[in-house]
Amino acid sequence: MKKILLLTCLLFFLNGPALAHNNERVINAKCGLSYLVPSGFKEIKISDAILVPGKCVLAFDRRYAPKSPFKGPYPTDEIRASVDFFIQVDIFSVATAIKKNGFSAADQNANRVCKKLDGFEPNLDINSSNFKKLDGGDLYEITMIDRKKPGKGKKIYLAGNDKQSLSYTTWFKPGRERDALDQKNLDALFSSIKFDD
Repeated sequence: MKKILLLTCLLFFLNGPALAHNNERVINAKCGLSYLVPSGFKEIKISDAILVPGKCVLAFDRRYAPKSPFKGPYPTDEIRASVDFFIQVDIFSVATAIKKNGFSAADQNANRVCKKLDGFEPNLDINSSNFKKLDGGDLYEITMIDRKKPGKGKKIYLAGNDKQSLSYTTWFKPGRERDALDQKNLDALFSSIKFDD
């Protein structure tokens, strides 16, 4: 607990929240991209001193709900626990990210629909798979629904190009306002990403 508190202090007092205001494009040269911070999010700048060398991360807190701690067996558990949204920029292509997330490579027609790999998430069915062209990259949004509990599911965001990618998964339950707001703000964030050439 003391480590998490110390880490939170490092995040807020040494670095402070990012200086960009809503509707101002944040240029993140280290990550090789830029984006708009959605109105429901507050960007958190994470010090290079507490990240694994060479890693690039986008981090945000909700403006509309109290923080809920992240629980997971990750080396960066303490960092993840101190922010609401922790999005790592990986140095592999979006095509690789699609496969790592359990989907076949998107077809090359105009819709670029992703398909679930055999055996992946057997209780979830793809409800929608959407493609959007970004400046310097592509965005795939895949919504999966629990076949046993209709309305419950997850939405996966996969953005990138042939050099780098970002992925994030958000879970949702029917009637939860916070989940709807999470999706609205994540939609806005991912849709605004521009990748450097």
